[in-house]
Amino acid sequence: MSGVFYTLNRAYAFHPQGAGTGLDGALKHGCMYFAADAGQSTTYLPLIIAAVGILGTLAASVLTQWMNSRRDTKQWVRQKQLQDERFEREREQEALRWERERGERREQWQREDTARLHQERLSAYQTLLASFDTAIKDLKRLAMNAHWGILDVEDQFDKAFAAESILEEPVARVEIIGSPTIVSATKDCVTTLNQYARMIVWISPEPDAESEKKSKGHQETLALLRSQLVSLRNEIRSDIGSEIKSAKRPI
Repeated sequence: MSGVFYTLNRAYAFHPQGAGTGLDGALKHGCMYFAADAGQSTTYLPLIIAAVGILGTLAASVLTQWMNSRRDTKQWVRQKQLQDERFEREREQEALRWERERGERREQWQREDTARLHQERLSAYQTLLASFDTAIKDLKRLAMNAHWGILDVEDQFDKAFAAESILEEPVARVEIIGSPTIVSATKDCVTTLNQYARMIVWISPEPDAESEKKSKGHQETLALLRSQLVSLRNEIRSDIGSEIKSAKRPI
C-alpha cells in the first residue's frame, strides 16, 4: 500500500503539467508508473526464483558432498582401525608362533646336547676304566718281574712310569666332560694307583723282612685300588644311567 502512495507522489511531482493538474492527473499518471513498476517486478521475480533455486541446488550439492566426505572419512577411519587391529592380531599370532617354534627348537637342541654329552661321557668313562685295567695289569706284571729280579731298578721305574702314563689322556678327558662326582672318584683312584706303582719299584727279589713288608704293603694298596674302582663303576652307572659293557673288572 505504501508503494502505491509513493508512486502517486512521484507521478504528481514529476508530471509535466505540474501540480495544477489535480488529483485526477496524479492518479492517472500514478497508475501508469505503478503498472511500469509492476512490470519490472514481474520481470525480476523469475530471476530471483531461479537464483534462489540455483543457490539452493549448489548448497544442497555442497552439503551432500560434505556429508559424503564425512561419511567416507569415518568409514576410512573405521576400516583403518579394523585393519590395524587385524595386523596387530596377526603380528601377535606370528610372534607367538615364532616363540613356540623357538622354544621347540631350544628343547630339541637341549635334548640333542644332552644325548651327545651322554654319549661322550659314556665313551670317556669306558676308555677310563679300560685304561685302569691295562695299567693295573702292567703294574702287576711289573711287580712279578721285580719279585723275581728279572728287571733292574731303572727298568722298573720306566715300566711304572709307562703304566701311569696310560691314564693321562683318559683322566684329562673325564676331567673336562665328566660329572664332579666321577672326577673326584677318578682322582682318588689315580692317587692310589700311583702309590701302588711306587711300591712296586722298590720290590726286591731278596727274601728278607723288608721285602716281605713292602710286598704286603703293595698288596693292600692294590686291594684299596680295586675297592675304589668298584665305587667308581657304581658312580659311573648312576651318572649315565646304563651299564658299562666294554670295560672289564680289574683282575
